[in-house]
Amino acid sequence: GTLHGTTKNNVVISDDAPIGRAGDFTHNSTDKTYNYITLNNKALDGLNDFTLSLWIKDKNTGWQSVISVANAKQSNELLLWLSNKTFKPYIKNKHISIALSRAIYDNKWHHFVWTKKGKENCIVIDGDINNKECKNINISEKIKID
Repeated sequence: GTLHGTTKNNVVISDDAPIGRAGDFTHNSTDKTYNYITLNNKALDGLNDFTLSLWIKDKNTGWQSVISVANAKQSNELLLWLSNKTFKPYIKNKHISIALSRAIYDNKWHHFVWTKKGKENCIVIDGDINNKECKNINISEKIKID
């Protein structure tokens, strides 16, 4: 299809991932570039309910944006913001904090799934549905991406 992402700034691709291929998005501090993927705006535009699924392998312990979506009026239209044990979903510049059931920055692969249905936001890590964490964000408008 036409919704595949495009890598920017020399992302290193390898076969290290548990499924498919992996991209190394390590920040290069010497030239101040960030490695990232751009997606077609139609991938999320107009959605209210969605599921984002990704594999993460990192040893960073600080906060980082894993997915960032913006439009001309809003820099935080949708943001998947993570630390080692906390997830902060931002939607239309509103956010909540969800404690994760386990640390995810341990340099091992973890399957991370964020599902938003209505106001409810749920996180499942490594398929452990028994430790699913959910919280509400009082947002009912659809995501707008230009």
